[in-house]
Amino acid sequence: ILLFERGAKVNARSDYGSTPLMYAAYGGQGEMVQLLLSQDAEVAAGDVFGRTALFRAAAQGNAETVKQLLGAGAAPTACSRFFPSIVGIAAGGGHGEVVKALLDHGASVGGVGGDVPLVRAAFGGHEKVVRLLLDRGGDIESRSLSGFTALGAAAVEGHLDTVRLLLARGARIDHPGADQRRTPLMLAAARG
Repeated sequence: ILLFERGAKVNARSDYGSTPLMYAAYGGQGEMVQLLLSQDAEVAAGDVFGRTALFRAAAQGNAETVKQLLGAGAAPTACSRFFPSIVGIAAGGGHGEVVKALLDHGASVGGVGGDVPLVRAAFGGHEKVVRLLLDRGGDIESRSLSGFTALGAAAVEGHLDTVRLLLARGARIDHPGADQRRTPLMLAAARG
């Protein structure tokens, strides 16, 4: 508060457009996030790459901070220039509680722009997140921009528990990806 009393600007920007709220969200500093929000920090502000405070908190798995920002009006569907889906970023990191909070606030389980949260979670072998996304209506056969389905992603990375889950949920074992028409078995065989 002392810095604010001395004229610190709550929405000051770094050379890359980052704000104090973005730094606090990235670090999961809940009390600081609350203080900055109480001083009218711009919750929707993005840096030069389009990353918002919500994006940064979600990427780090800071679930409580994500909930704070959503409660303050942050848009769960906002996207950055390089990462079209906040849910996809959280799913790829295995941050299930964050994914749940984003979905509860209206984010799409299907992602946007070829960024498929289910595929990201499968690439990382995040079985609980894969299960959550499937339970929330994720399309088991949807493909990422690079052509992977969730089963192909889990197979190529050797995540056997995730492969088992996807097969149990009905993933097509013979469904070729868009990349050179390789099946999940072919992808797994290539990686050993």
